[in-house]
Amino acid sequence: MLLRRFASVTMVLILIFWFLTAGHFLVVNQHPVRSSVIIVLGGGGGERELQASKLYKEKYAPYVVLSDGGTRWNPSTFAGKIEIASLKTYGVPGTAIIPELHAQSTYGNAVYTKSIMIQHHFTSAIVVSSSYHMRRAQLYLINSF
Repeated sequence: MLLRRFASVTMVLILIFWFLTAGHFLVVNQHPVRSSVIIVLGGGGGERELQASKLYKEKYAPYVVLSDGGTRWNPSTFAGKIEIASLKTYGVPGTAIIPELHAQSTYGNAVYTKSIMIQHHFTSAIVVSSSYHMRRAQLYLINSF
């Protein structure tokens, strides 16, 4: 009985610890460095475009790739076109924006942006996404290169 109670309390403590620290594992937040391009992964309700425009205006990179082709369940360029318009509204000129409107997942973002980076001879990138999404994005991007 005592052993069962000890095991239960231990399991509850492990779960509490996991819930409190899981968010820190998911977040990849590094200080930006000058790069060839800024890659914005679609979604995020506008904060990604705002962050990318700030990085662009601070001259961290001369180009911005916007990668958003909808989702596997709803492939569409609609959201990507809105996000491109947001980048322009935030001060990124259209000549600096490279649209990628085929990716429908994080894996797709990695595959299609790799192709763009090769095509344009980009050698480095700053990736902009939501903090909770960065660990998965990092894994796919690193594995695609």
